Amino acid sequence: MKFKSLEISDWKQFHNLNIQFHDKLTVLTGANGSGKTTILNMLARHFGWSLNELATPAKDEESGIIRFFSRWFKKKINSNSSLIGKIYYSNNTVANIQIPDSNKAQYQPQINPAYAIRGLNIPSHRPVFYYQQIPNISTKKRTKETAYQLTFQNHMSKYHIGHSQPSKPTNFFIKETLLNWAIGGSGNEFMQADKELYDYYKGFESVLTAILPKTLGFNKISIRNYEIVLETESGDFMLDAVSGGVSAIIDLAWQIFNYVKDENEAVTVLIDEVENHLHANMQRSILPDLISAFPNLQFIISTHSPLIIGSVKDSNVYAFRYNEERKIYNEQLDLINKAKSATEILNEVLGVPFTMPIWVENSLNEITEKYSNQELTKDSFQQMRIELKELGLDNLMPLALEKSIEKNNG
Repeated sequence: MKFKSLEISDWKQFHNLNIQFHDKLTVLTGANGSGKTTILNMLARHFGWSLNELATPAKDEESGIIRFFSRWFKKKINSNSSLIGKIYYSNNTVANIQIPDSNKAQYQPQINPAYAIRGLNIPSHRPVFYYQQIPNISTKKRTKETAYQLTFQNHMSKYHIGHSQPSKPTNFFIKETLLNWAIGGSGNEFMQADKELYDYYKGFESVLTAILPKTLGFNKISIRNYEIVLETESGDFMLDAVSGGVSAIIDLAWQIFNYVKDENEAVTVLIDEVENHLHANMQRSILPDLISAFPNLQFIISTHSPLIIGSVKDSNVYAFRYNEERKIYNEQLDLINKAKSATEILNEVLGVPFTMPIWVENSLNEITEKYSNQELTKDSFQQMRIELKELGLDNLMPLALEKSIEKNNG
């Protein structure tokens, strides 16, 4: 079961939200404070994340007493309704979203009935890799589920008050697990090989091939002196020494790879601010690469990056915008057929110009390559315009014409 749609009205900063979740990828964008993380946290309740919401202290118009309102909404402060929205699921079931009227600073929205969905939530914080030697290697077979739980509990300690900070970095558990899989999976003359562990090791190596930046030229994982080494075209280096951007990508890949039991399983992955720590080129490719590595999953992500927003053609993109009363509503962006208007909205929402995504660049290059090999006439000019318009890229006609002429003269 996956998420199908979400409706929320008159709660927190939201006036009205209506989000249709794409089976593959849904992107939420908007200014800071527009509620993207709040929506992801709501969905994450299905996976066991129960982060508290904060009520607003205000004067009760009837009693004159200051109290906490969990549904504080300007001009509707006395609303007694506990129902703020609904969640629809892919099996055609529906759940109500309700909030308590508890007069407390903290409260938790309730989803009734509470359907279980297979999925994982990845908050905006990305772990920092630093070196710690592996003192010993467990002789107990480590499953993917155990590997996931080790890093999950390590991450969770950062999000719950009262938990001590983790004493080990995430890459410690990755190294420890890969060593366990390598030794048990390959075997030797004294030890029988375990094919399941071998497949885990090689499977994660394949995921890294799909998701790491192509400029890195990743080849394989090797083990030297009980250290994990990444062999790449740009040089070999220890896992602990990767940059912040590469470590962020490896952490995402590790969590998803170990959570998913098999490639046909229906799993939803929530990622808050997926662009964190990523260079511009990595931002352009992160979502296409994730979908390539995990083609059967449903991704719901938030981002501030215009490089990410349109990076996958087959997706639903929503901008969270303010109305006249400074309350949030959502608007779906058509980045294919109405690229110009979507660009204008992104300019308004994010305050930055929309940057050409990879699929647009590839389509533009294909068209310019085609027409650079023939004489540019009135008919070919019109045909080029038609092809660009069919892709929603007619506003790029001047650029396409310029590139075709350059190639023709080159």
